[in-house]
This record gives sequence, structure tokens and C-alpha cells, in this order.
Amino acid sequence: MESNLKELSINFIKYWNEIVKPVAELCSPNDTWEYFYKIEREGLVPDEESPEFMKLKSMKDATGMWYVGWLIRDIETAKLRGVRLDLINSLSQVSGCLSHSNTSYWKNVWNDDFSSNEAINMRRLGRLMSGLMEKL
Repeated sequence: MESNLKELSINFIKYWNEIVKPVAELCSPNDTWEYFYKIEREGLVPDEESPEFMKLKSMKDATGMWYVGWLIRDIETAKLRGVRLDLINSLSQVSGCLSHSNTSYWKNVWNDDFSSNEAINMRRLGRLMSGLMEKL
């Protein structure tokens, strides 16, 4: 780790590993995120008949899944290398968006319908983010 970077606290890592990460992984399944990332990185035109594309298309908030996926990767990187600006950005984006006080997100994206597993998991993650931020 570079000497000028802050390390994540043991409390942050424990809370992340045991409480938040399992929920974040429900919000951003690795195979779906990797598929989205590959399209983005390589500028591919997706095969609209592929199972990966169909899964991505079935998501109500694929963009939210994308940002949660980055959060997962930024935290896992920070555990090894220390806190960098990309981690702070990811934490702020996900925490701010999924906050229960951000009524426009829940109304505009979800139409205040929290019946799907995707919505339930995003709301669970939103509730956990303040605890994670406090431990930073």
C-alpha cells in the first residue's frame, strides 16, 4: 500500500464483509456486472439473444447495478491498496442515490414499487450504506 493512503478500518472491513457485501452482491451479480463491463470496455454491440443480455434487460435499474458493482470493486481494491478517490466517489454515489431521503430516485426509477427482489435488495443496501459510511 502507498504510504500516503489511509487504510480501511477493521470495523469498516468487518461490517462490509459480513453485513453489506452480501447484499451488494445481490444488487450487482458478478456475471451480469462483468458482462455489462465488457460491453462498456470493448465497445461491443451486445447479442440481444444472449442470456446475459436478457438478464441485464430484465433489470429495472441496470445503471444502479452498474454503480453497485463499481462500489464492490472499489472497496475490495481499497482493502488491498488503501482509500483512494474512486472509493469515496463510489460510496457517495451509491449512498446518495439509495438513501431513503432521495425520494426522486425511488419514485422515478421504481415508481415507489418495492415488491421485486431487485427493489428489496436495493432498499436493503440503501439502509446499510449509512452504517458503512460511518465506519469509514
